[in-house]
Amino acid sequence: MTTVGPDVGSRGAGDNFLSLLLRVPLTRREQRVAAAVLLSPVPPTALAVAKQTHLAYSHTKAIVRALVTWGILVRRSDGLYFQTDSGRWRSPADRNRSAPPRPTGGQAAS
Repeated sequence: MTTVGPDVGSRGAGDNFLSLLLRVPLTRREQRVAAAVLLSPVPPTALAVAKQTHLAYSHTKAIVRALVTWGILVRRSDGLYFQTDSGRWRSPADRNRSAPPRPTGGQAAS
């Protein structure tokens, strides 16, 4: 289990992941990446996570960047770590999971 934080060793991987899912609304892909990092016996790279989750490397990199920005993952020189200190987690901005609205009438697409 690759974790950082003050409570490393005091909670199991399942407790950390369940706490994350209850506090932060993540997509399935984000959940897969976070779980892969949390359950890895050694700190994985984004490429290793992409191979394990069968996601495209470019998608995995983008998801890792987002999870690092939200404080869920920590990037270090030796790999990725799951942040167990839930006080550092920030929810993603309120996002609409449906398709963006299409321009109507005279509005040009940007």
